[in-house]
Amino acid sequence: MAKAKKSTSKTTPAKPESFEESLSELEKLTELMEEENLPLGEMVKAFERGQDLLNFCQKSLTSARESIELIEAEKLKPAAADHHTPSKADPATTDDDVRLF
Repeated sequence: MAKAKKSTSKTTPAKPESFEESLSELEKLTELMEEENLPLGEMVKAFERGQDLLNFCQKSLTSARESIELIEAEKLKPAAADHHTPSKADPATTDDDVRLF
């Protein structure tokens, strides 16, 4: 009877928990790739992981930028509404009275 082969499962690196964690790991990978004489296979794996981390960072920054723009837009709406716009009920704008002073 033939022996069953052991499956060589690739361990998938954990998804970063935060932008800061991702950036930190990306910096470490960059240093490792620049300073070490890595075998080609490990260099490719490090590069692939770096791309994943970079994509995560870019998505995080895009999301943060969109949130900030939304907050700014919401803050500007009331400010624009606060500007005095004359209304018909405003006595300073009625033409019924003649004001000399």
